[in-house]
Amino acid sequence: LVIGDGADQLGPLINLSEDLGVGTIVAAGLCKLVAVALSTGFGFIGGPIFPLIFAGTCLGVVSHLVVPDVPAVIAISSCMVAVPCAFIPALFSMATLASVVLVLGGAATSPVFFACLMSYGTVCGTGIIQDLLRGSKQKPGDEEMDPDEKAASRIASDAKSEEHHPLP
Repeated sequence: LVIGDGADQLGPLINLSEDLGVGTIVAAGLCKLVAVALSTGFGFIGGPIFPLIFAGTCLGVVSHLVVPDVPAVIAISSCMVAVPCAFIPALFSMATLASVVLVLGGAATSPVFFACLMSYGTVCGTGIIQDLLRGSKQKPGDEEMDPDEKAASRIASDAKSEEHHPLP
């Protein structure tokens, strides 16, 4: 299950999910993520999108097995695109991919897009938290300088230091 992008294994994974069991599916998803991290780290070619789709499908199948009240189509399709969207800012592309490939209607596509949006917003953020953290590091009364002002200030301080310590 960890060789290739995982597209060939998606059908059997979904169809045989009850026979495979939760533990096997979780292990397959984690092994796929570890294999992609190792291969990317060692410079092998290939991208993370399809292995992330496979890991998301594993998560969706497990979530349907653990909570059977969630329809399989919604659980699998939402998780299938939510995992890649956590790392790749392609919300509309991933939601469209799931909608077209899985032939979802409008009612089933809206939870998929919402899963993409929440996944990306949770992991990558909107920038609000970073702005708040950056603002809390400033001292009261300290104004944030734009890059041009910082450069001018640095040039002025360099010129001042040369006046005090002239070169021989």
